Amino acid sequence: MVTMTSSPPENLLRNHRAFVKSDNPFQRTVRLRQALWREKRGYPIGLHRGVPLGTRLLMPGAEEHLWNYLTDGIRDVVRAEVLDPRWSEGKLFARPRIFDDLLSSQPLCFNLFGELKRDLGLASRVLGRLAPSRVKTVHRIEFEHSPGRGDPTHHRRLPYLLGPCSTMIKEPLGWCIPCDPSLCWGGLDRAHTPLLGRNADEG
Repeated sequence: MVTMTSSPPENLLRNHRAFVKSDNPFQRTVRLRQALWREKRGYPIGLHRGVPLGTRLLMPGAEEHLWNYLTDGIRDVVRAEVLDPRWSEGKLFARPRIFDDLLSSQPLCFNLFGELKRDLGLASRVLGRLAPSRVKTVHRIEFEHSPGRGDPTHHRRLPYLLGPCSTMIKEPLGWCIPCDPSLCWGGLDRAHTPLLGRNADEG
């Protein structure tokens, strides 16, 4: 049995095209699990730098069928948010990773929040239960949202609020656009370190 703290055997990883030499034990475990998930669903393997990799989905089918997403409802959100140029303009969706990479944080955010975006009543109940002292009502869920995008002075006068997913909620004491799950609820990209309540040029 492979646990999240033990490393899968190298031969098992290679059998499922999931061996990446630089991966740590945790990364090897989640990579194997995602490769097995893809195989179970019969999705064709994709390429990374020209080599088959178990955690990649074959393009262009991955984009056409949105295999990286868990429900039809989530796929509808992705079509509206990512594929519709009216809504995706100016947003930093990483293509083709958002379609073909089973370990990318952007598909993760859609899979976590896509159904909640479609049903804000459900979002209010879920996030209210997770953070009862913080969340009263969810009014909007945005992906790849930055309130000052396009404003050259944004980084000097607003907190850094860029993340794959932001949730506009009504707190008991006011409004909040959260990005760091350790502080509130919203952004889930380990590549960003949001600074809530601080200006970006303060360090």
